[in-house]
Amino acid sequence: MWGLWLALRAGNGAARRIALGRWCFHCVLTLVVSIGVFAPWYYRNIGFYYDFWVESHQGGQGGPLVRFNEDEARAPEALDKSSALAPPAPEPPHEFQAASSGLGLENVFPLLLQTLGQTAADNPLIAEKLLHPRVPWIRYPVHLLNNGLFLPLFLLSVAGILCACCNPKFRNSTVLVLLLCLLGSWVLLTVPIKYSNPRYALPAVPALVLFAAPAIFSIPHLWLRRTLAGITMVLLIVQYVHLSFVTLCGVHRADLAMNADPGIQGIFQDPGLVVFKDEMIISDAFSPVGHPVKENYVDRLFASLVRAEFQQPFVTGPYANFQRLNFRGLELHQRHYWPSEAGDAGEPPRPNPFLRPDLPPEQIPKRRLRSVGMGAEPEHLIPRLGITDYIVYAIEPKQVQEAKEQQWLKFFEENGFVLFDRFEVPAFGRVPQRTFGLMMRKPEGELIQITRTEDIDSLSLFDLHGFVHSPEFAELPADLKQHALARFEELVRPNQPFLVMNESVSLVKLSVGKAEEGWYEMRMLFKTTASIDKDYRVYFQGAPLDPQYLPEEKKGQGYIDWNFNPVPPTSEWKPDDYVLLRRRFEAHPVPYNFVVGFFQPPNTAFGQPAQTQMDLGRLSQ
Repeated sequence: MWGLWLALRAGNGAARRIALGRWCFHCVLTLVVSIGVFAPWYYRNIGFYYDFWVESHQGGQGGPLVRFNEDEARAPEALDKSSALAPPAPEPPHEFQAASSGLGLENVFPLLLQTLGQTAADNPLIAEKLLHPRVPWIRYPVHLLNNGLFLPLFLLSVAGILCACCNPKFRNSTVLVLLLCLLGSWVLLTVPIKYSNPRYALPAVPALVLFAAPAIFSIPHLWLRRTLAGITMVLLIVQYVHLSFVTLCGVHRADLAMNADPGIQGIFQDPGLVVFKDEMIISDAFSPVGHPVKENYVDRLFASLVRAEFQQPFVTGPYANFQRLNFRGLELHQRHYWPSEAGDAGEPPRPNPFLRPDLPPEQIPKRRLRSVGMGAEPEHLIPRLGITDYIVYAIEPKQVQEAKEQQWLKFFEENGFVLFDRFEVPAFGRVPQRTFGLMMRKPEGELIQITRTEDIDSLSLFDLHGFVHSPEFAELPADLKQHALARFEELVRPNQPFLVMNESVSLVKLSVGKAEEGWYEMRMLFKTTASIDKDYRVYFQGAPLDPQYLPEEKKGQGYIDWNFNPVPPTSEWKPDDYVLLRRRFEAHPVPYNFVVGFFQPPNTAFGQPAQTQMDLGRLSQ
């Protein structure tokens, strides 16, 4: 916009046309250069970043930023004595625990104006704030140097700033705008905010890179200018390819041994000022970009999950669900391991566009690996433990020394899991050294080989539902498939007529079983009659007939709520199909009135609820 304003004030007639033409040429040149630089990188990594953010998580269940404790927001309110559905109560806003804390943009600018607008008379500490801001002044340049430019280009950029200020040939309004951009962002990211991540400084990289040009063009000798420009271009190209695509040389990292910011370089494990590096770490949430499987904990965990899937003698359902203990991430990568999705009747399978191209066919799992929960302690994972196939955990060496890992392993072993893989990952960025482990669910009871109709007849309604939706079902002979479907409808028939909950879902059966002491599992079987275009939450509420069993904080409302996001989400429920949901909950062994229904946060019920009364004290283990 600054360049356009300069072009428009260039005079009338030919001068203005020339200025506008030069401005348009620079716009096109900027676009061409930007596409030339960024397009190959995005093409190489498109599935890992852009496609995930704009496709996989637009309004759907979950997301890359999630809380440790699952959101169990209330809604709708419980039924009254007349069994009429009360209006849903508003859900509190979701609270996300992000990788870093700080001020949002909506607060930054008012604070900046407030800080810089105060006079010394109004606030005698203004000089102290500028001399000793919340984030040290040195941190912003160190982040730029070690994570955006590296020492050679950074020094060239600083020299270019001095040349632009001292050389009359470069002293113009454009240089002033670039300087104000750098100084303004430096102040913005230092004075008002409380916390600084390397990625915060990256928007200043283009302005600094532009200042490298005056440093080169100020050299009087043509041959020296061309030599320095050539060396700079070779360095940038090698660094670009080395960081983005493939290792070009054996140098992993080179630093100038200088600790400019002891407060942050030690945390990021930077031994000095970076001259050359082979990895990018601009966040504390994920592993370094571009590392091989032996160093990248994400790829190694998924490789272990795939191996575990192939060692499962019998799997049910289209998803292999896992929960994470004591760490974030993995949702970004899970879709790269999904097999093709079965097409509708008469249609071929739909391929997964996000499938890793380097994954051999024999290593593509039968089911889709999917995260269904996360927690800081094992107890936080209990509600969805009934639908969980794997537990993935991370623990730091200090915690290992305190035998916490052994407590975790014992807890999950008592709940039917066994350790499958365990490995160490060295520290990177702000993430300390950690131990990762994978636990898989042990097969329960004797495995039934489905080879004849009698094997199918021996399965219960819920077990048969799982088998019909398993990959093994597709491999059965046609006559056994038909018998299994007919047997399922036979088991469903005594539950008719189904309770019509809304225009898309009818309830077939509610069943409660005892999972362990103090914990129970509700199983909900639904029949879908039409597709659902939204992801609804399930409200699951229980009111003990004796109010003394209510927790103190729930006595005012008269019931306990265990609301949850169904797995799979309702937008994936297919018409004319059956969906089984499982939910573990903590309760006393006394009679309860249960209410189950669907709602859209914050307060919209989706149809009518289902109600049932069960005496949990009469359930056996």
